[in-house]
Amino acid sequence: MNDNALTPDRLHTLLVDFKRRYGEQYKLRKLEYFGSYARGAGAVTPESDVDILFDTDAPRRFSGIAEPADFYGSDDGIDRLDAICMILIAAGEEFKSIDRKTEGKLLSRYPDVKWRGVMGVRDVLAHGYFQVNAEQLYDICQNDIPALIETVKRMITDVENNM
Repeated sequence: MNDNALTPDRLHTLLVDFKRRYGEQYKLRKLEYFGSYARGAGAVTPESDVDILFDTDAPRRFSGIAEPADFYGSDDGIDRLDAICMILIAAGEEFKSIDRKTEGKLLSRYPDVKWRGVMGVRDVLAHGYFQVNAEQLYDICQNDIPALIETVKRMITDVENNM
C-alpha cells in the first residue's frame, strides 16, 4: 500500500486534528465522515471519495469575515455586509412584532438576550444604513448572533412543546 494513501484511520486523525485546531474559529459543532471511509479499510477503493459532514454555528453570510476590514476589502465583503444588515433589519422588525403580539411576555422569558439591543440595531441600520460601523457589526456577528440563534432555537422548542 502507498504510504501516502489516505486510510480511514489517517482520515479520522486528520479530522480530529482539524477540529481541535480550527473548531473554535469556524464554530464547528460536528465534523464527521461517512461512506466507504466510515465503513473501514475493507470498503475503501482507489475510486472512493471522502464524504465529510460538518455542522457549524457560524452564520453562512458571516463566514469569510475574519476582521471588520473584510467587510470593505472586496465586493464579496460589501455584499456580505449588505446581506447581514438586511437580515438584522428584518429580524429586529420580527422581534418587535413578536414582542407586541405577546405583550412582552415571550421575550422576557429569555433574559440572556438583550432584546432592546436586538430591536434597536434594526432602527440604527434602517435609519442610518450608509453609516454602518463595520467594527460594531463585526462584534454583533461574532459575539451576539450565535447566542441569539441558540436562544431562538430554544424558543421554538419551547413554543412547540407549549412551554
